[in-house]
Amino acid sequence: MANVSKIRNIAVRLIIVLASWGFIINQVAGRPDLMKAWGLFWNGLGNGQFWILFILVFALMIVNWLVEALKWQQLMKSVQEVNLSDAVKAVFTGVTVSVFTPNRVGEFVGRVFSLRLISPLRAILATLVGSFSQLTITVVAGSLMSLVFIGRYSDLIYKMPDVLYSTVVVLTIFVDAGLIMLFLNVSFLTNILRSVIPRRWRRIKSYVRVFSRFHHRMLLKILSMSFTRYVVFTCQYYLLLRLFGLTAPWTDILMMIGVIWFVMAAIPSFALAELGIRSSVAVSLFSVYFDHSTMDTSQTFSIIAASSLLWIINIALPALIGSLFINRLRLPSPFRSIFK
Repeated sequence: MANVSKIRNIAVRLIIVLASWGFIINQVAGRPDLMKAWGLFWNGLGNGQFWILFILVFALMIVNWLVEALKWQQLMKSVQEVNLSDAVKAVFTGVTVSVFTPNRVGEFVGRVFSLRLISPLRAILATLVGSFSQLTITVVAGSLMSLVFIGRYSDLIYKMPDVLYSTVVVLTIFVDAGLIMLFLNVSFLTNILRSVIPRRWRRIKSYVRVFSRFHHRMLLKILSMSFTRYVVFTCQYYLLLRLFGLTAPWTDILMMIGVIWFVMAAIPSFALAELGIRSSVAVSLFSVYFDHSTMDTSQTFSIIAASSLLWIINIALPALIGSLFINRLRLPSPFRSIFK
C-alpha cells in the first residue's frame, strides 16, 4: 500500500506540473493581439527608465507573495505553527495547483497538502478566512471606485437619475460596512452553523470552531495584510500601464484599476479563459473612460500588454516557481485523513 500511495502521489504531482505549464504556455502563445502587444515590451527594452520600472514591478511581486505567506502563517496559528519558509513554499505550491482550476479553488489543496498538518480541514477553513479578507478589500475598494466611475461616465451608457444614484451610494456604503463587520466577526459563524445545522453539529463542531479562534485584533491584522497586497498589485498595474505608454491622470488610472479588480471579482473565472477575460475587462472599461471614438489602437495594445504582463509576473511566474516545490504535495488516500 505504501508503494501504491507513493506512485499515486508522484503521478498527481506530474499531472499538476504538466497541466500548470501547459496552461501557461497556452495562455501566452498563439494570440495575435497579445503578440502585437508584446512588441511594445521588446521595443522598450533599450530604455533605461523602462528597466527601472520593470524591475520595480518584479520586486513588488516578491513583496506581494511574501505578504501573502506572512498572512497565511498568521492564519495557520489557529491550527498549528508553520515557519515562514514552509509558508512561502506552500503559497507558491498553491499557485501552481490553482493556476488551471476554476476560481483557483486548487489553491487550498496546494497549500494545505504541501505541509504535514495535524488537521487539513481546519487548515482549509483558516485559509478560507484569508481569501475572504482579500475579497472584502477588493469589493469595498472596488465598489467605492465604481461609484466614482458611474457618477462620471454613466451618461455614456445610461443616464442614471440623481435619486437612483444616491440610493446606490447609500446601499453600497451599507453593504461595504456590513461586509467588513461580517469579516471582523467571523467567529460568529460557529454559532450560526450550530443553529442552522443542529443535527450535524456534533460531527463538524471540532472543525468549524477554528473560526472562534480568530479574535478582532488578529482579523484586523489579516485585513491590513490583505489591504497591503491590494495596494501592491494595484501599484504594479499602474506602473505597467505607464510603462507601456498609457496617458491619463494617475488618479483616473487608479480609479479604473479599482473598478477592474471589482469586476474581475464578480466574474466567475474559468482557468482556460482567465487571461483573455482580464484583458477584455480592462479594455472594455478603459474604452468607456477614453470614449470609443477617441481610444486608439496603441492604447488598446498598451492595456493588453500591461494586463498580460501583470498576469505573467504575478501568476504564471509564481506558478512555475511553485512547481519546484511540488514534491512536497501529498494527497491523503482518498481524502480520508482530511477529517483528522
